Amino acid sequence: ANDDVLKRMARRHHVADLRKICADLVSHMPTVHISADVIVGFPGETEAAFEETFSVLKSIPLHSVHVFR
Repeated sequence: ANDDVLKRMARRHHVADLRKICADLVSHMPTVHISADVIVGFPGETEAAFEETFSVLKSIPLHSVHVFR
């Protein structure tokens, strides 16, 4: 996730929120399964923003990802 892209998508959360929520979930429920829906190639998304999103997703304990282009 990239904060600039999230803002253009009219999302009210930020990357830091996502990281904290996931960390809190895993801390309180170690067996929780977290999934995410991801839009790739959102209008105006740069290669750098894509790479940042990819890096964030790799750092979060996700069990599944559904990707939309």
